Amino acid sequence: MESKVEGRGGARLIVNCKALALLGVLLLCGTLYFSFYGDLTTARRLVREGRFEEALEAYDRSVSRLSSSPGAHSGRAWVLGKLGRFEASLADYDRVLELNGESASIHSGRGFALSSLERWEEADRAFRSALELEPDDIYSLEAGGLVLVELERHEDAIELLDRWFQLHPHGVSTIVLREDCLIEVGRGGEVVASYPDYRVLFRNLEAVTGIRVIYDVSSIASGAPPRDIRCWPAELGHVARLARPLADELERYSREVLRKIELAEIVLCDQAETDREVGGLYHPGDGRVYLTARYAPAATRGAIHHEVHHVIDAYRGDQNTDPAWRALNPSDFEYSGHGDEFASTQPVVLEGFVSRYAMTDPQEDKSETFESLMMNRAWLDGRVAADPVIAAKVALLRERIERIAPGWLDTQD
Repeated sequence: MESKVEGRGGARLIVNCKALALLGVLLLCGTLYFSFYGDLTTARRLVREGRFEEALEAYDRSVSRLSSSPGAHSGRAWVLGKLGRFEASLADYDRVLELNGESASIHSGRGFALSSLERWEEADRAFRSALELEPDDIYSLEAGGLVLVELERHEDAIELLDRWFQLHPHGVSTIVLREDCLIEVGRGGEVVASYPDYRVLFRNLEAVTGIRVIYDVSSIASGAPPRDIRCWPAELGHVARLARPLADELERYSREVLRKIELAEIVLCDQAETDREVGGLYHPGDGRVYLTARYAPAATRGAIHHEVHHVIDAYRGDQNTDPAWRALNPSDFEYSGHGDEFASTQPVVLEGFVSRYAMTDPQEDKSETFESLMMNRAWLDGRVAADPVIAAKVALLRERIERIAPGWLDTQD
């Protein structure tokens, strides 16, 4: 009996030893796995959180341990692209192809890096390689089309963008790009036919607002534009595309307001220019607003309100002096002047200003603020709540417009 009990105890001991040994092996494997793959997991988490610099450090550690891991190299390549380090990104994508063979996503990533480096021919080959492996890759169709436009191969670009359009018929920016290609190759009639009749829209606009839209510069009643403005007739495809957005935005103004500030004509140019290309401009000398028709409608919607405020400013008579407006800025601030070609019109969080372009001179500051009031109200309300200088500027702007058009701005809230 004793030996039987001992036998059972020995068996338990053996089983326990085996279990402990197995647990030790599992712990060791887990430690080794985390040692090798933990940085990769961490890097992917940091990417999801948008912490790209930290993700790059984690990918660097991962690549040092897993130099033959396609996942480590491809992840690092993507992060390097996000950080604008395109040469290094390209090197990692090339390494993945060496390790893992053909891959549509890697060819597409190479195309992105090469196009960012403006190596257009190589980028075209990369995107075509991606599409050979995955013909319905929406990103490669769209980005490949953009590259072909840079190469001025517009017919080839149309072919890719038509394939993209069949898969994704609602991407506005790519639709605009495709239309520009059609116009470039003389197929603007197809663009015109895809929109409501612009002539009817413009006639209705004039009946409602009193604004006449001119799209053939030769039809300006008083002759050519002033000598310091260059404006060539707009392509009808661009005119047709812009007609509805232009009418929608101008019809937000009452006829009385437009008559009071003496704005009667909008001239659509293929490209409006003074000393540089611009999306729009107001010329006090002839009282017209000139708009570039080839730009995307989304950008031109904002430009309409920007230029209308220049007209309002001219009506008030203190476009650039405006000591009351200048006094709202910090005492040590000076406007940079129009020579600042890098001043972006994109909304940004800057103390006292709605964009970098607003920092160039008082006219642009007021017009950029008014454009935000008309086009980006929720964003502007947030800036007003957080920034007392912007709050004061918006209050002054509202007060001035109320004097010109009592109650009108309330209808835009």
